[in-house]
Amino acid sequence: MWTFLVMTQPAKPTTFPNISGYVISERLYTGAHTTVYRGIETASQRSVILKVLLQAFPSVDDLVCFRNQYAITQNLNIPGVARPIALAPWQNGYVLVTEDFGGLSLRQYTRAHYAKGSMPVIDVLGIALQLTDILRNLSQHS
Repeated sequence: MWTFLVMTQPAKPTTFPNISGYVISERLYTGAHTTVYRGIETASQRSVILKVLLQAFPSVDDLVCFRNQYAITQNLNIPGVARPIALAPWQNGYVLVTEDFGGLSLRQYTRAHYAKGSMPVIDVLGIALQLTDILRNLSQHS
């Protein structure tokens, strides 16, 4: 079984934010509203994923959405869905901290495992089946 962190846009180089209690090692993704980082929780030394809002002053809708992501995933036990660890205040918003199960982006995986950078159809279908199963489980939990 493969484990992936799906990214839709490559990360751009930047300096890392200072988030108390965490040491950030890399940026994984930057989207329209959020940035996702990989880091270490200093107290426990465990690897974590940190998701932060991009806006210095996020809207109420963005803040509510972030809290809802935490609340919804907190009670899910679905293989392939990262478990939340904490939702902590940070600057004028939140940082959503989840477990880091060591996933790779699909781009990183194909570059590391396939010489030409493209996967055989059987592997693509295997990943598609896993994603379909995860989405089915999420749908069952509304």
